[in-house]
Amino acid sequence: MEEFQPFYQEAEEAIVGAFFLDGGLVKECTILPEQLYTRKLRTIFSAIRSLDSKGVPIDFLTVVQELGDQCLEWLGGVSYLNQLAGSVPTTANFHFYEKIVKEYDQKRKAIQVAGKIIEQAGTEEIGKTLRDGINELMAVEDNQTDEEDGHLTPAIADLYEDCEKEQSEIVGIASGFADLDQLTKGFNESDLIIVGARPSMGKTAFALNIALNASIQDVSVIFSLEMGKKQLLRRLTGSMAKIDSLKMKNPRREFHDE
Repeated sequence: MEEFQPFYQEAEEAIVGAFFLDGGLVKECTILPEQLYTRKLRTIFSAIRSLDSKGVPIDFLTVVQELGDQCLEWLGGVSYLNQLAGSVPTTANFHFYEKIVKEYDQKRKAIQVAGKIIEQAGTEEIGKTLRDGINELMAVEDNQTDEEDGHLTPAIADLYEDCEKEQSEIVGIASGFADLDQLTKGFNESDLIIVGARPSMGKTAFALNIALNASIQDVSVIFSLEMGKKQLLRRLTGSMAKIDSLKMKNPRREFHDE
């Protein structure tokens, strides 16, 4: 059975066609040719990026020259390029079309990972299959960022806007530990925080307290490969209620009526 590959051809055509109206958009573009599903459009987009890397102005004639006669014939001739250029009345929605193309690229990659999981689930060790699958799916999500191809324009714009804002002492997600927050100014998006210590030194308890405080701010997701759900909930409940979670193992004996 042929694998389903979702794509939005009109959005892909709108992006490539927009370059003929405004060649400068290639410097703002945050997607790569391989994120387009349609082979013809990938080829044209690659030629446009090649022109930009060589400092050649992007217009109808330079793209035709860059593609060459043989490639142009395979694409459908000059009429196909004319059709692309004429299909985009305005470039105002360019970045909206980018978002659509990214989402469909993400869908295709997710389907590929899902197919791999299905294939390996019958023959491989299921725990490893699930862990690898989760990691690959998370990588699919992480790769869909504005800076994925090296363009700095969106990040520079965000930095400029940040400078205009009145910032509080904590600019990220507070951990709930005052001294730690004073050093880090809070945890921010894309931060990688590693907690390291010897066994039984309180790493999980520390991480749970940070997660609990962050969850109050609606930003927490917890994955634990060591402890079961009930163990984690027991610790969280004990922390929130300010009781010894060990006593919850035998509450009838350990708890007083109050």
